[in-house]
Amino acid sequence: MNVPRTDRGLQNLRRALIPSHEHLEDNSLADLTTAEIAGNDIEALYPQEMAHLESCPACAQTYADLIEMTLAAFGGMAENAASVSPQTVYAAILARDLSLHVDETAAIPELARALAGGLPLLFVQPPVAEDISAPLFENLARSLAGGKTGALSPGLLARLIGRNLRALAIYLQGAADALWGTSVGFAAEQLMSRYSLQLNLAPQPAISTLGGNYVTGDSWAMLGIRAGQSLPLNFSLRAERMTELACRLKIVLDRPGLVDPSGRQVEMIYGGHTYSAHTNERGQVVFESIPIAAIPDLEIRFQL
Repeated sequence: MNVPRTDRGLQNLRRALIPSHEHLEDNSLADLTTAEIAGNDIEALYPQEMAHLESCPACAQTYADLIEMTLAAFGGMAENAASVSPQTVYAAILARDLSLHVDETAAIPELARALAGGLPLLFVQPPVAEDISAPLFENLARSLAGGKTGALSPGLLARLIGRNLRALAIYLQGAADALWGTSVGFAAEQLMSRYSLQLNLAPQPAISTLGGNYVTGDSWAMLGIRAGQSLPLNFSLRAERMTELACRLKIVLDRPGLVDPSGRQVEMIYGGHTYSAHTNERGQVVFESIPIAAIPDLEIRFQL
């Protein structure tokens, strides 16, 4: 039998007017707060506690204060988390593990940051244990740290990275997401009959010679410039997202009146490796499976 609304109102008023000598324990209030913040149906989960709150102004006020403080704490946590990059988190993880194995602790934070910065150059997917190559990581550590790796033994770095594969996967994803669509600049240099572009993150939105950067879904037009002097070539660079961490890079070299744009060598250099290809009949070169987070470190060389 349903209680008429007027009767429910009288019951609530009676509960409010009659003081309760027993209050909810702190644990009960904490459980209620957690359930409400999580979006659960607290009326169904805690009927007795909710009935008590209706009849006890003191507990109701305590509960309201607790909800307010919890929401403020969660908001602060989210804000702080957003201000810390995945790279910083993963570097801290590496530093913690390195400090347990390397005596020269002074250089560990710097080494860990260098290693975390270099790892996106190597992976186009979150790695699995069999992908972890001890010589690869040891060479990377030495190159990034200028040879000052202290007591790093063969395989130690690989083991430490392998121990934190889940954290590494989160870091790689965060690095790729943060970069995608970011304005990219470049430093140009002409080397004899070749032209070299060293990509980097632009300090502000960059407008290239042939149009600005733009992103449409999984396609990112990064650069469009004219390279060379007497007979300049039009150079354009576009990325197409293949996976969460990797992209396909398309380079086009052409100019008005160019009869045969094919056969020009294009080199892409990153992570200590050089990848080479030649333009097709449309003046296009495609490089597959490039780590998105490696884009600011790419060096591109091509024949003029």
